[in-house]
Amino acid sequence: MSAKISKKTEISEKTQNINMNKKIGRPKGAINKSGKKLDKHITDIKKCINDGIKLKKIAENYNVSPDTLTRFLQFNNIKSSYNSKNITNSSDEPSDV
Repeated sequence: MSAKISKKTEISEKTQNINMNKKIGRPKGAINKSGKKLDKHITDIKKCINDGIKLKKIAENYNVSPDTLTRFLQFNNIKSSYNSKNITNSSDEPSDV
């Protein structure tokens, strides 16, 4: 019985040591340097926003989620009436409480 427990403990310790030395995935905060899916469409996206097309529709056209499109716009400092709403609470505006 004790041999069985010690073997399980030994296997568990080996697994933990292996897992501690592995770094899985990209480093936290790393940016994709090779270009993002939307980078090549930036001028078309700006035109769509200026034409008043909703972000949801633009995202569907480029097969990305609306959240991805919003992050892309924020990262590239592209302003739209949709992604700038409710980012900051202005003290001038009355609240709906």
